Amino acid sequence: GHASSSFYFAIFLILYISKTWHKKNLGLLPHLCQFLLFALAFYIGLTRVMDNKHHPTDVAAGMILGSIMGVFGYYCLHLFHKRYNFKNKYNMLSTDNRLLDVENGLNNLNNINNNNNTNNNRTNYDNGKSFMKII
Repeated sequence: GHASSSFYFAIFLILYISKTWHKKNLGLLPHLCQFLLFALAFYIGLTRVMDNKHHPTDVAAGMILGSIMGVFGYYCLHLFHKRYNFKNKYNMLSTDNRLLDVENGLNNLNNINNNNNTNNNRTNYDNGKSFMKII
């Protein structure tokens, strides 16, 4: 009941936070959130025993079952994202790549124009025309 669902939620989010927030520079915030999630789940299980609603072994079994299901759920989500790889699959459509393609195309055009201008400048300079008028 309460213990298994709270531990499922807590373990799943703890694993998700450790995977997604580790690249960001957030200091102790991820660790604090993980600790608070675990403490909340444990508190929910503890209150079920203190209110004489369940036996301690029932709550402990719920905690273990919820933890196992949380790890399994996170593992399934990880496999799903790994299989379909949404980030890399649609990365070609992102604006960053389109901007890079435009920049590369412009750089290529500039290189071609610079080569043509260099040849024209040499020819025009050799013909006696002013170099500053061409530029």
